[in-house]
Amino acid sequence: MKLRRSLIALALVSVILTLAFGPRDADPVDKIAAALQKWVDVNPQEKVYLHTDKPYYTVGDTIWFKAYVTIGARHQLSALSGALYVDLISESDSLTKSLKLPVLSGMSKGNFVLPDSSFREGNYRLRAYTQWMRNAGPEYYYDKVFTIGNSIVNPVFAKIDYEYAKSGEGTSTTAVVTFTNDKGDPIMNKQVNYQIMEGFNSVHIARMPTDAEGRVKIPIKMGKSGKLGELHLITKIESATKELTVKKFAIKSVSTQADVQFFPESG
Repeated sequence: MKLRRSLIALALVSVILTLAFGPRDADPVDKIAAALQKWVDVNPQEKVYLHTDKPYYTVGDTIWFKAYVTIGARHQLSALSGALYVDLISESDSLTKSLKLPVLSGMSKGNFVLPDSSFREGNYRLRAYTQWMRNAGPEYYYDKVFTIGNSIVNPVFAKIDYEYAKSGEGTSTTAVVTFTNDKGDPIMNKQVNYQIMEGFNSVHIARMPTDAEGRVKIPIKMGKSGKLGELHLITKIESATKELTVKKFAIKSVSTQADVQFFPESG
């Protein structure tokens, strides 16, 4: 973090020096734009996108995916990184599996097998990044939540997304949880009991009904630590068979800051 701040400070210094020693007749705005563009050209932004074969899976399936590594504002295929790291993370935020894949002409592909012996239904995350992207930190990685279910045992599927909004000097977070049945139809007008936990401590308890799209929008209340990454969300909803289905989610934070990267990687 200190290294990143130092390098950002150096970028700002370079802009100031450009303004101070550049041509006197140049417009200051043009000089700033030129300095920032030069910085972006020297330190291009890499991004990863994963295209999976299905939106959700069941235990026993195989996740097949194709990866695209792009660079710069025009999202051209990157020739910078030679390796891609893809992690499969459980809903308790534990690393389940990890792959290191070769990147050729900005593309890669791979798969994760979900054997019955070691996987249970729940919400999982696919996280992907290159060594170059590690300069900016995990908040800049590709990170997608998806569902692994067992439609015979549990006919309720749940997926979590997030909405972020400026609130005073900080950012407010809303968890958007969508409940569907094994056919993909939304579970409408069902009461959802939810609890926000920080470790073993309860932060907030409430209930609300699902809407016509099977969604509930839950404002996330911060715990004593003040960190989103320390929170978990537990929801309970009644299925069509009158059974109470419990879903657990690890709350994750997504940075809204501009992407900045500095160091290349060889693989």
